[in-house]
Amino acid sequence: MSTSLYDHKFILKSNDLRSTIHLNLVEIEINRSPSLSFQVVVNDQSFSGEITTWIEQETLLQFLSQLKAIMINRTGTSSLRSMSPDELLITIESEKLSQFVVNYAITQSKFSSNRLVESSLHGSFVLDSLRKYEAEIFTFR
Repeated sequence: MSTSLYDHKFILKSNDLRSTIHLNLVEIEINRSPSLSFQVVVNDQSFSGEITTWIEQETLLQFLSQLKAIMINRTGTSSLRSMSPDELLITIESEKLSQFVVNYAITQSKFSSNRLVESSLHGSFVLDSLRKYEAEIFTFR
């Protein structure tokens, strides 16, 4: 049974289980510009942040395709970026053979007293294992 892109959530965990990134599907736009809205929740040790952002469907599919290549070759980089600049960037890269690092940055913009205020959270952690995600990544369509 294959997993649909549209009914899935994705969780990245650190090897010490103290850091996670949750991507939960919120909404789908198929008419104007095929894209998906995700609630992104980052918990990194004692720091946390949350945003809701849009990702182009093609960008998400490219990210997953790059992850498949990383899993096969055990080397490489895969990046996921939101449609809005600087709102979300997640990069998974090989550090050593079969050891991967997740780099992330989320930014939320809002107006306060007639001025733009931005709050950001960025960091990195060693991924628990890409093998744990193998079945999910290879069954996306």
